[in-house]
Amino acid sequence: MANKHWKTLSLILFMVLCIPLTACGGGGEDGGTKPSGKALSFEEASQLVIDQVIIPDQLDHRLILFGSPQILTPEDELNVYAADDLSKPGENLPLTAESWFFWVDDAPYALFTHPTRYVLVNAQSGEITTSNEGWWPVLNGKSLWVEDDQYHDQENWIYSNIENRSDADESHQPGLKAALVADPSLLQQESSSTVGLVVNGWSTGQGAESDLNESQQQMERLLDKSGFDVTSVDSGDADPKQKVEDWINDEAANLQPGDTVVIYLTGHGANNNGTGGLAVGDEDLTETELVGWLGDVHPGVHTIVILDTCHSGAWRDGLENVADVNLTSTGPDIPAYADTDNPNDPNPRDMGIEYTSGLVEDWNQFLEIPTQTELAEDQASANGTGYWVEVTWISHVSAAAKDCNALEGITTPEAVRGNPFFTQDNPISPFLYYVNADQTLTMDFLSNLQEDGTGDGHVSTKQWDILADVNAVGINWTTAFVMAFSPEARDEWYGHTYFECGTQVGDVLTFCAPDAGPMPEGDELIGLMVLDADIPLDPGEDIYQYGFVLDSDNDPANDFQAQPPYTLDYFQGTDLWYVVYYHDGWQLDASTSTGSQVDSNARAAIIKNILVYFIPADEYSAEFPAYRFSAFGCADGGWGSGFCNGDTSGIDATYPPVPVPQEKISISE
Repeated sequence: MANKHWKTLSLILFMVLCIPLTACGGGGEDGGTKPSGKALSFEEASQLVIDQVIIPDQLDHRLILFGSPQILTPEDELNVYAADDLSKPGENLPLTAESWFFWVDDAPYALFTHPTRYVLVNAQSGEITTSNEGWWPVLNGKSLWVEDDQYHDQENWIYSNIENRSDADESHQPGLKAALVADPSLLQQESSSTVGLVVNGWSTGQGAESDLNESQQQMERLLDKSGFDVTSVDSGDADPKQKVEDWINDEAANLQPGDTVVIYLTGHGANNNGTGGLAVGDEDLTETELVGWLGDVHPGVHTIVILDTCHSGAWRDGLENVADVNLTSTGPDIPAYADTDNPNDPNPRDMGIEYTSGLVEDWNQFLEIPTQTELAEDQASANGTGYWVEVTWISHVSAAAKDCNALEGITTPEAVRGNPFFTQDNPISPFLYYVNADQTLTMDFLSNLQEDGTGDGHVSTKQWDILADVNAVGINWTTAFVMAFSPEARDEWYGHTYFECGTQVGDVLTFCAPDAGPMPEGDELIGLMVLDADIPLDPGEDIYQYGFVLDSDNDPANDFQAQPPYTLDYFQGTDLWYVVYYHDGWQLDASTSTGSQVDSNARAAIIKNILVYFIPADEYSAEFPAYRFSAFGCADGGWGSGFCNGDTSGIDATYPPVPVPQEKISISE
């Protein structure tokens, strides 16, 4: 148990620092037998705890003190509901003597985990021991003070410095949010698909049932009203965690660039050594698992993740790489709260989890007010994102401003935009999408690309007047980099890809040099060229030629030199040429500048408007060779037709080849 420590206090020596837990329940029915001999009464033990543990005159936060009115004996079993790491069972707290048991919730109405204190008072000596824990207590197999009716019943409160929140109060009218009916004419109309997943991790025996269920229903209604196809996962499902994984996998296979997916998760969460976790049924859904599943969603899909759980901020770093925007209701080490209506609450009539209620209220404005719709549309256009991404972002800003816990500095809701290199449909993402390698490898690869700058590529600034009859010869973007694989990573990368010689899978057409074998072990040079239009898979009589040419040894002495009048020859300044061309099918030719054919295991792949080259390191001698890309095409069947045009990377072919970045993208398991 993290940060666990016990303190012993005498009747006259006292101290304490409390940290809260939210739970519901009533004590009494699970206690042990009455002690033999003279013992402290429950009232006397309660007063000791108030005087020596609670210390009302020194309180600087709200709390509730619960107590079991029956003495516990060593035969009773007292447990913490769960460990801080949700995947592990809660710790057993041994009872060595007849004792009165008390539980201090130092953050009333907070979701779990959050700090709480377990207090045992020796019934004979009055000695007090305390333990800081993150979950509610379980006595003889039954959760204490965790059911809503027991938690909110002041008869179970030994002491508190707050007023009871009555869910039956007239200020909490059921169905208030449901009564908001959108004008369908104001809904954002998009031809793209919109799907939503609402996950309520609560299960029997956990606290905050009514608030979590209310927030689940609010989000279901909101997304449905917004035109989303909504699926819910909760304790009514036989295997809720598996349902979450299956749903994401199914949608990842169907969603296309421009579609939108919203995933909302609420329940009791934890920070497991910097990684977010959520109790879903009796299992732990981890940040690593969710990020891995979402990694299979096409980067062009607008992915939105909303977490209203304790410690939800712990999820931010991982989600940044798979979500266009992710909202978290609080920080990595801070609990989230159920409905909290204090005198400073800007929306005291809200229901459900405090942050979610405000988010739903403000999102509804986009369904009812035309100017709000226009604001989101304008912001999406300016940011190059999606309409619902901006609806989510703007709704968060106003929701956080009315979250009474955030206003008091108790919670720290935050919205984080995704890293565009990972989450947007940038030039390299289709290549990575079709690599289909293990998520960890792909993320490692992308991280390295971004860190050393090789992922920035080179953007053509030339303004070519390309003939309408000659497409896919304008170069928009290029990059090249050396990859260093471990044997295990190479097996994963090439064992599960679409880049097999002579195959076409979906949009991916792969072809290899004549008599090419498997990719050999060792480093590998990858070159990517993004063209202004899709490369025709069957150009008919038109001629196309694409070059990825290298100064393989970085020695200009043996490079090809252009001769007048061909001073703009695309291959000048290089000595090793990989040329893709069409002749009864797409071909890859490897040769030297002297015209000698190279026995090559290289391969190339066409992915719509992307051409990718895979060059084994044993085919060039420099560790980081220089390179140039070129594209050339002629319409109407010949070089002399007059309908020809082309392009190169860089300013023009008189400029020297571009050096490959002096960093290897190391991929290892």
